[in-house]
Amino acid sequence: MLIGLAGTALIRRTMKPLEQLSEVATKVSRLPLDAGEVALGVRVPTSAAHPGTEVGSVGYALNKMLDNVSNALEARQESEMKVRQFVADASHELRTPLTAIRGYTELMRMTEHFTPDGERSLALCKASPSG
Repeated sequence: MLIGLAGTALIRRTMKPLEQLSEVATKVSRLPLDAGEVALGVRVPTSAAHPGTEVGSVGYALNKMLDNVSNALEARQESEMKVRQFVADASHELRTPLTAIRGYTELMRMTEHFTPDGERSLALCKASPSG
């Protein structure tokens, strides 16, 4: 019976690092990696991630993989922010000339006489989404 208890204790002790790996993998699998800014702060503890053992090698490799995924997520977030800034800047830069065109169109409409085709053209300018 004493040997059975000692064996059980030894098995539980040696399985502890594997349980830690499983916990980390489970936590990462539940993260919303597809949504916005995600921090991958979860790692296998150093005690279970030293390449001296088979389980330690897996823990070490899992931590390296998590570092790689974390870097990729940060790069994606930075890229998305650059795209958003570009769209905002482009939108702002386009508003100024479009506003000037609209103003000149209204001024011409108030001060000039146009043929029916000219009136239709001015009406199209006014009806456009930017006008």
